[in-house]
Amino acid sequence: MYILEQDQSSTPYAALYYQQPEDYLEFFNYPGGASYNITKLSENRWRDPAAWIHYVIKCDTTAATAADRTRVYANGAEIIYRTDTNISQNTDTGWNKATAMRIGGTATVSGRDFNGYLAEFHHVDGTALDPTSFGEYDDNGVWRPIEANISSYGTNGFYLKFDPSATNGIGHDHSGNGNNFTPSGFTT
Repeated sequence: MYILEQDQSSTPYAALYYQQPEDYLEFFNYPGGASYNITKLSENRWRDPAAWIHYVIKCDTTAATAADRTRVYANGAEIIYRTDTNISQNTDTGWNKATAMRIGGTATVSGRDFNGYLAEFHHVDGTALDPTSFGEYDDNGVWRPIEANISSYGTNGFYLKFDPSATNGIGHDHSGNGNNFTPSGFTT
């Protein structure tokens, strides 16, 4: 099930999805050709359909250390990777390019749309933020969302609250950038 996808009709492209039927979480970037230049495949399986999970993908391809260029977090902790391929320094990814971006679905793989609830979606362009920008552990060690304090979402950034009463409905960009989405294929 795809949580996010940057258009796969051209390369490079990127996606975050659950591999079915194994339920591994994977973030990848495919530049074209024979191999992926980012593959972050979880060791753990994600099988609790009632669980609230908070994901952060932190990507900074300018980082000197390869392992620091792309990190995937679940509920504040970096996931353990069964496959961990890192992108070369200063390489562009398929995310954040001028093609269709899909939240909760895919246009290329039939029957793989996300079947769940999304509370919010932040895309911060040009800044690699840690999970603590979006959540914190409470006194019981449970990861909880916080009001994100983001001074700038960057040129292509956006913040979706999925609020049906917003000016442009659930696809309204609350970052102030006007990068609104067109809702398709679901109900609120």
